[in-house]
Amino acid sequence: MLADLADWQINFQQDLIRAIKGSSVRWPLREELDQHVLHLAVFVEPYLRWILQGRKTIDSRFSTRLVAPFGRIAPGDLLALKRSGGPVLGVCRVADVQFFEFAGTPWKEVLAPYAVAICADGDEFWSQRQRARYASVIQLSDVIALPGFVSKKKDRRGWVVFDSISPRRSQMPTGNRFGFVPARGDCPVSDGTADPPAT
Repeated sequence: MLADLADWQINFQQDLIRAIKGSSVRWPLREELDQHVLHLAVFVEPYLRWILQGRKTIDSRFSTRLVAPFGRIAPGDLLALKRSGGPVLGVCRVADVQFFEFAGTPWKEVLAPYAVAICADGDEFWSQRQRARYASVIQLSDVIALPGFVSKKKDRRGWVVFDSISPRRSQMPTGNRFGFVPARGDCPVSDGTADPPAT
């Protein structure tokens, strides 16, 4: 797998392992990277701070196109937490994930059961995302704050998947694969980029 990653991604994994070793938490990340996919998620404040404080327990990503993390993330995956324009400040596990496709009902209604955990405060949050066609709702667990380190990532992507050719999730979801559900009002809701702001 390393041969399929860019140089900055290989260096990033090594820096992440060092940062975890430098923290007070003992986490066998090197072994977990062999079993689970690593993702880098970029956050604007105050959302990253709220995740590290435990206030925000669900990350939500909205997009107008089929882009990561939609269909590319699964429970058990690892998520590195980076501040937009700043350092990587944390890491966590993915506890659960749901994918939604817009089908006419406003996102505010479809995702109402998640609003508090997402920290979707006020109508402005939803109005910024009203044109999105796809939503990924990612429940986070085992959040660890890290000594900050700088990534050499240069592009503006708000989400990077470190599994360029992994057959495990090389295809976008169809039907109910990956917990995908159409975002209709009559459909129960089960329990970063050029698109709307990463939260």
